[in-house]
Amino acid sequence: MSSGILRTWNDERGFGFIAPTQGGRELFVHISAFAQDGSRPTVGETLHFDLGTGKDGKPQALHVRRLALAVGTGRDRELEAPLPGEAAQRLERKAAVGRHAGLGAALASPPALSGSSTFWRALVFVVLMASLGAYGYKHYRQSLSELQRISAAPPGAGQNTEPAPALAPSSESFRCDGRTHCSQMRSCAEASYFLRHCPGVQMDGDQDGVACEEQHCGKG
Repeated sequence: MSSGILRTWNDERGFGFIAPTQGGRELFVHISAFAQDGSRPTVGETLHFDLGTGKDGKPQALHVRRLALAVGTGRDRELEAPLPGEAAQRLERKAAVGRHAGLGAALASPPALSGSSTFWRALVFVVLMASLGAYGYKHYRQSLSELQRISAAPPGAGQNTEPAPALAPSSESFRCDGRTHCSQMRSCAEASYFLRHCPGVQMDGDQDGVACEEQHCGKG
């Protein structure tokens, strides 16, 4: 089917002319091509039709299908069949504008809460705040009691005042670094480590296995 806009209509004589959507010369249309439902064609409405030939052999619109309600309803209706061309685009734009207008109205005027709902929400909020307050107060009292107990204890209570025993230097901290004489040692432990592990040392003159007896590891 083709589509077009009804440009002119003579209601007394029962005919008019359609401007095709795809362009071209206007087509003659007779009242007999419309459905006999009692309504009258309206100038400016979009029509679907079959392209045929009249008695004079000229192109003519046949089997016309209307796409809008008659004048006086003030509303357009959507058809079950898809609308081609400009008519479909206009209806789609109108639908989009309607949806946006409805959304804007909903955002501007949100539904008011009922009195009962507001009361219960307020009650839940009060109970929640009371519970949080009781929980915080309980921990505050515990912290305060602990602080008072620590403050009341005598100075040094619970602390070990005995000096920690001095740790003997570990042999792991010594290493062979080229020193070979007792005068270069700092302790008996260091001298003993060098005697046992380092080559070429001269720290055991009497060969009794004790290093630096006179300087660091003297007997008695």
